Order: sequence, then C-alpha cells, then structure tokens
Amino acid sequence: MKFSNIAFNAVAIIITAFFVFTAALAVSGSSVYAVATESMLPELKYGDAVIVRPCDGYAVGDIVTAYLESGGTFTHRIVRLDADGFITKGDNNPVEDPKPLPGDRVIGKVIFSLPYIGRLSLGSSGFNGRAAALVLAGLLIAWELIRFIVFKIKEAHKEDKANEKA
Repeated sequence: MKFSNIAFNAVAIIITAFFVFTAALAVSGSSVYAVATESMLPELKYGDAVIVRPCDGYAVGDIVTAYLESGGTFTHRIVRLDADGFITKGDNNPVEDPKPLPGDRVIGKVIFSLPYIGRLSLGSSGFNGRAAALVLAGLLIAWELIRFIVFKIKEAHKEDKANEKA
C-alpha cells in the first residue's frame, strides 16, 4: 500500500473518530473545557481537556467546572459544603477559593480528561470545535480530490504511452 493511501486512511479514521466523539458528547449532554492553569496539578495539567457532564448532585471530592462571576470558567475540587454553596479549591492551591460556589453556577462534574487536547483552544483564540471539524472535513475532501486528479493524470499518461507503442 502506498504511503498516500495510508496517510489518507489515517486522516479519515481520525476525522471519523472526532465526529463520533463529538456526537457522543452531544447526545450525553457533556461539554469540553480546557484547563487554563496549573491549579489542579497533579490531577489535571495545563492544556488538558476535561469532559464535563451535569449531575443531579455533587459531593465532596468531585471535580467540577463552573462559571466565574466574570463569565469565564474554572475547574476545581469540592472540598466541603457550605450553607451558601460549595467550597472549592484547586488541588495545587494552598487555600480554598475565597467565595462559596452557588449550585446554579456549576456546569458539571469532570468525567474524564484528555491530556494536551485543550491546548488547541488555549493556543488559538476563538478556537471552535465545529469549525475545526469543518476544516478537517474540508482537508479530507481536498486530499481526496487531489488523489483523484493525480490518478486521472497518471491514467492519461499510461494511455498516451500505450498509444505511442501501437
């Protein structure tokens, strides 16, 4: 098998896996966020992607992603419960977060993480998963179109050589 066929098949598998993963997230109601600091070391590292799913209840020890008052997001562990909400803390932080986290600001519980994948969104402002999927799909289509054109050129060249010999 030629290298170009292997490369094409590998890219097709990666794109298919990306679409299946994205569809599974959408069906399950999960979301993906990037870890933007080292506050959760060693559990979560800068640049990890966390898969977050809303839950009916949260407990001490759960790692949750929540909205900041400023509108951003953060991912910390629930260390205790308070009458005003959850008390959270980054595993790598020496002190608890200054204010209790109201339950209505919790996006969900971290189900699992993917190392380094979050760097895609952290390294490029405005990164959008759907846009990335469309770019990958466009690249796959372009790759296949190029392969088709090269095949047709080679076929025409073989035909020309056959006509010269006849």
